[in-house]
Amino acid sequence: MIEHATGIPFRRHIVQNSAITRPPGEQMNQNPQDNSTQLQKTVVIINPQGLHARPADLLVRCADGFDSTIMIQKGSEQVDCRSILSLLTLGATEGTELILTAQGHDAEAAITAISELFELGFHELGQPSQ
Repeated sequence: MIEHATGIPFRRHIVQNSAITRPPGEQMNQNPQDNSTQLQKTVVIINPQGLHARPADLLVRCADGFDSTIMIQKGSEQVDCRSILSLLTLGATEGTELILTAQGHDAEAAITAISELFELGFHELGQPSQ
């Protein structure tokens, strides 16, 4: 059987992190012992193409740099910032307000870094003409 770098067989590693083995309502990558404060911030999509594949990939990569549980919400739908497919299902277009939520020891840094991506339009905004 193929093993992950941690020595855990892939199949076992995948099953341990799947929705099948988590209690209802518990999110993937969430630490049940984490009693830290939950932080929230409203962000707005400012890039004209919205949250398509490239900015969603940047968002996932940024979220992966933190230990905190990081979620993003549009209306009543809340998704994990580490899931590119979930992010794309939000259908967030230019002008869409989203609620960013982070919980964990590095939640403040996560909110700051991810908010910056939104404020910069995911580096898709053209330079003003001179």
